[in-house]
Amino acid sequence: MKTQFTAQCRKFIRSLPLLCETLLLPVFLTVAVAPARAAVAKHAVSRPSDVLVVANINSRISMEIANDYMHAHRIDPKYRCLVLAPDTEQISYAEYQDAIEKPIQRFLQERHLSRQIDYIVLTKGVPLIVHQGSRDTWSVDSLLTVMDIQGLTGKQDNPYFGADRPFSHRRYSIYLVTRLDGYTLADVNALIRHAVEPHSESGLFVLDVDPGRNWGGYKDINDEMISAAHHLKGMGLPVMLDKTGHFLGGIKNIIGYYSWGSNDYHFSEKAFLSLRFMPGAIAETAVSTSARTFQKTSGGQSLIADLIHDGVTGVKGYVSEPYVDALCHADLLFERYAEGFNLAESFYIASPYLHWKDVVVGDPLCRVYPFHNKTPGKGGRKDRKEQKKSAN
Repeated sequence: MKTQFTAQCRKFIRSLPLLCETLLLPVFLTVAVAPARAAVAKHAVSRPSDVLVVANINSRISMEIANDYMHAHRIDPKYRCLVLAPDTEQISYAEYQDAIEKPIQRFLQERHLSRQIDYIVLTKGVPLIVHQGSRDTWSVDSLLTVMDIQGLTGKQDNPYFGADRPFSHRRYSIYLVTRLDGYTLADVNALIRHAVEPHSESGLFVLDVDPGRNWGGYKDINDEMISAAHHLKGMGLPVMLDKTGHFLGGIKNIIGYYSWGSNDYHFSEKAFLSLRFMPGAIAETAVSTSARTFQKTSGGQSLIADLIHDGVTGVKGYVSEPYVDALCHADLLFERYAEGFNLAESFYIASPYLHWKDVVVGDPLCRVYPFHNKTPGKGGRKDRKEQKKSAN
């Protein structure tokens, strides 16, 4: 009875909003640079022929980005799927099914690509948010990951979460969906360019813990950042772990970034906008609506579009409240990326749910580090406590 009661209490605690109280803890800044890593072996990388590119005929910028991306990877035109969708960020569920999901399914089936395609890349101009009724919202991207599975309602466990082997649609029966998006065409073109140009392995991993959130499910996010720092340091990678109340800014040559964004009790927009990233850099912020739009706006929570503008190559956000248990696990995200998994694999391995609010921006094939030559296990999940908290 006591164990059951404790679990119920934890579940209740997780339903509280992120911005509940401020807790100031002793502060210190740790910058760790470990010795150089041993050489690791490469493995066969994902191919451009594993990628389906989706463009919206009604959006000039969508068509242009699709062409630019396919040219960068020399992707055969037969892997481009054109949809006729509203040129808006938000659509209804019926519009999503008729204009996006069903046309993509037909395209894959008619060309016998359903089992070949592992990655689906959406382009700016393809709708972002799906509404059903007055309250339910999903990301187009996350719905498409499970489009072959019928009758789903609510968020679904991600079968690739916590995996330690390369992805394939045949093995996991889902698609890894990313999008190429940002404020402007120039931002997206830079993102594409940063993904395909030569990468340096000397970048800095920046993990900005907020001591004011060191309780309940929020503490899990902080603990995972600390765990990520430990693992990365053990791999011989440069790490900056900040446990102070100061929000980090003015840092250059970042290859991995995780913070609470505007949810940090000491958030500074100026500091946030001063971050600079190396080609191939990936990031996550624990912010509920960080991918609510890729249009220039003012007010509200911090946006991942600002990080794209500042040079990040891959980043994850959310179109509406995902709750803290849906956020990326920092340790899984950065450990897998540093082990040589590609951008899409790393984000999805670190993401607990599909059919939800998630948006992964970036070229799925982007890879900075050579693949570690290790024997994969069966893969599996690495769950946080069964709690639910708002990521407001």
